[in-house]
Amino acid sequence: MGSTEEHQRLPTLPFPTHVSMLRFVESRSREIAALNQELAFRHKNTLVLQRLPRHMRRRATSHNPKRLPRKLRPIHESQFRDGPPSASKRPSRKFRRRKRNLVDEYNRRQEAGKPRWLETHLWHSKRFRMRTLWNWRIPWQDNQKSQRSCYRASRQYALLNDLSFWGCLEMSGSEENLLEVLKGIRHPDCASLAPWHPDVLQGIRATMVTIATESHQVIGQAQLLWMPEPLPQDEVEAMDDEAVRSALDARKWKAKPFPTVAKCPEYSFGNGMSITDLKEAMVRFRIMGPKSSAVLSKVLSPIVEEDPVSKALTADLNGEGFAPKAILQMIVQDPRIRMPGRKTRIRDRDVAVVNGIQAASGGSVSAVPVGNAFSLWHSDVRDKISRQKIPDSEVNSWRRNKELKGIGEELHGTKVPVILIRIAGDEEGYCPSGGWDLLLPLGWGMAFWLPLVYHGVRIGGLREVMNNGNGICDFPQGWPDCPAGKEWEEMLNSARRETDLKRPQNKRTKFIGDLGFRADDPYKFPYEKLLESWGCQGTPRIHPVSSSDANLSWVRLRMCGKGRPLEDAQVCLEEKDGGPGRVIGYVSRLGSWYGDFSGRCVAYALVVNVLLDQPDVSYVLVRNLTTEVYRRAQLERLTFDHY
Repeated sequence: MGSTEEHQRLPTLPFPTHVSMLRFVESRSREIAALNQELAFRHKNTLVLQRLPRHMRRRATSHNPKRLPRKLRPIHESQFRDGPPSASKRPSRKFRRRKRNLVDEYNRRQEAGKPRWLETHLWHSKRFRMRTLWNWRIPWQDNQKSQRSCYRASRQYALLNDLSFWGCLEMSGSEENLLEVLKGIRHPDCASLAPWHPDVLQGIRATMVTIATESHQVIGQAQLLWMPEPLPQDEVEAMDDEAVRSALDARKWKAKPFPTVAKCPEYSFGNGMSITDLKEAMVRFRIMGPKSSAVLSKVLSPIVEEDPVSKALTADLNGEGFAPKAILQMIVQDPRIRMPGRKTRIRDRDVAVVNGIQAASGGSVSAVPVGNAFSLWHSDVRDKISRQKIPDSEVNSWRRNKELKGIGEELHGTKVPVILIRIAGDEEGYCPSGGWDLLLPLGWGMAFWLPLVYHGVRIGGLREVMNNGNGICDFPQGWPDCPAGKEWEEMLNSARRETDLKRPQNKRTKFIGDLGFRADDPYKFPYEKLLESWGCQGTPRIHPVSSSDANLSWVRLRMCGKGRPLEDAQVCLEEKDGGPGRVIGYVSRLGSWYGDFSGRCVAYALVVNVLLDQPDVSYVLVRNLTTEVYRRAQLERLTFDHY
């Protein structure tokens, strides 16, 4: 009864007596047109024979259109009028791994807008985890657990890295103009050798230049190599090996360079100076470890028997007699000809015998005559050397006949100019023995890479390059006071945050205790808030540490007992009662995972600069963000000499 009464109280509306179909269809015309179009072209990217139901499909329909229904035959003919459509299927891996296809893929990767490949990319991509950094595909770390083995190789044998992604600029002009420009961009407090030092101007030693703005804001670091005078034209023509050229004509070798020799862009200025970008013209390897000199003496075979550089390299296989950043230049034979058939290692007794003879004779290799062998910096010579390279197939065929059958004439390879730059070691660092930087012309990366690998060196990635510095990390890691360093820090922080948030809730990093300035974002270094709490004005400034306007400094932390500082660990003052005080800095990402062979861990941190001048600040407390336990550590300030 209640529902009936409510229904009766509802207002009644008159229903329409008729419907105008014309108006109804016109109002729905757009919807009907869209529906018809969707029904007609629901298979936009397929052939007409693929639109048929499964029970009407035939395998020979593409060859015999009469097997299709009559209404679909005109559409089929229009689709096959210009031939069958191109297959969009990806080629098989067997086809893509062919030698000529790999070379074409490498050359295609050198185009603008795509991540570039190193010459050793094909070797690294099978064995390393690759990352895209600075528009390069760079090997980051080995697929195996190689962290301990790489550290052991740098301490006991040799560790090899490919640094060809480093930029290289050639500045040409008069000596006065070049020195004037370098004085304007060099930081005044830089403690390394000045560009106008006699050893630098003569091309005997290299130097590190800290580039800064007029307001002394650091931009980055650059290694400076000076070429005193250009190469004479007769020496340029002498590099055109007549024997190699005649062999190329006689055997009809394919002169297809790998990679393709590209023209380097050049920028000219009104004062007679010009800058040439050589990032596509040079290959750079770094070999670190106590056996690095011995390995290079085996791989680099000089053209001249009495070559002074080769004799000095052989006479001091430990590399201790060379000055830091010394430059050695030589012209060597093709290393593929003397490459061993299987992997070998340099024995300790061979190094001891050579060093004993050198010590008994009283010889010294601190000063090696360089001469005028700067042919690697000449563009014509680099292009000739890249084009005259003998193909790997011919070298392997010659080696096979020589080793198995004992027949075949002697193979005369191309003369290759190389440059060696000495890297000093540090007893407190990752590699105390130092090593060498090897500079090669374009296209000769794998020709030197494989002989070095076959002499037993360990291969490392960018992770090892970042950790093998002398206590201070390489650019841009650890340089948060410059634009490149800030970008690097933001990239690492975002990557850590994304990786941690992808994990389940119970597997994420659990931050314990008072986070202090990092309460808002525990993955970020709060340098600005740290400086503000200590009354320091302005943006963070670290480099160089000897500058009076630097408000952050690098320090070395040596743990007094057990404990291992992790990344982003807090560094606090130690109160008189042994309790933790105010936060003064944070552990950096470098050096916190290896020790100093004394059972105690060593780490490097950035702390506030105003506290380091106080004599009572020699011990601090370190706490990881995942625990509430504080560990005592000894604090030691680093100077610019540690760079």
